[in-house]
Amino acid sequence: MAFKKGTFYACKVNVHEMIYNYDITIAKKKIAEAIMNYRGHTIHEGNSEWTFAEVKKLTAFNRRFIVGILARGKDEKMKKLEDQKLEPVIFEKKASESRFVYCPDTEILVFQEIMNKISANQFIEYFNRLINRIDEKIGRLEIIVLKKSKELKQEILELEKILAVEFNLIVPNYSDSDEINKIRKLINDAQMKKFNSRAENFNEGLKLKNRNSDNISENTIIGDQINATIQGYGEGKITGYTRVEGMKEIHTQNRLLIEHVFYDDEIDLQDKMIRILLKAQESRNIKI
Repeated sequence: MAFKKGTFYACKVNVHEMIYNYDITIAKKKIAEAIMNYRGHTIHEGNSEWTFAEVKKLTAFNRRFIVGILARGKDEKMKKLEDQKLEPVIFEKKASESRFVYCPDTEILVFQEIMNKISANQFIEYFNRLINRIDEKIGRLEIIVLKKSKELKQEILELEKILAVEFNLIVPNYSDSDEINKIRKLINDAQMKKFNSRAENFNEGLKLKNRNSDNISENTIIGDQINATIQGYGEGKITGYTRVEGMKEIHTQNRLLIEHVFYDDEIDLQDKMIRILLKAQESRNIKI
């Protein structure tokens, strides 16, 4: 059997703009329920139909998952020879399928990009819209691709000086992490939905920690915001300096958690997607 190669994205699903002020635990439960209640819900747009299919629950590695398909049915045009002339023919709703795995407990989503059929941006858009179509009370979600945090952390710590930072963050969901909850409180206290910040000190440089300490609670607001991007709550740009490279910009969007994996059948594909999801959860736990 020939192996197939797939491209997979790992994302954090964030409850962002709820119509009703649900407790976050209830909101997370409603997302899972919406995915499971997929039957009969379709988005028609242009010559395409988008829907969930073959959704089911499973347990693996002592965790609960929801697996399924985001399907796109699309009219495809081809030509056939009639009376020595090529005439256009429309073949209705040829389906493309992107498989996904979602963990309700961690809110991590892994999906497969289908080249030239279902792009990563299209998957994120229609996954979000379908959930809202199924249960509009959930409101809009922010689905943010996670980062290769080990590489990102190493690159940041190699900077001899951090000269400037820019962050675009959303309100983090409730977290057991002190630094994430500090960001959440800062944004909520100002009644903001999104938080854009910039800080710079081109002379002395910016500090990640208040003191020389390995204790995460000693992070400055800058260290906290870097960790918020690692956790899946936004994007950032860090400008710094090394003697070897000189001035250097690190964009978190260039360190996305994208995996290219070979698989041989649907069972193998599902297993590898779950393993990518578990790896993504470990990646979220790496902090500055």
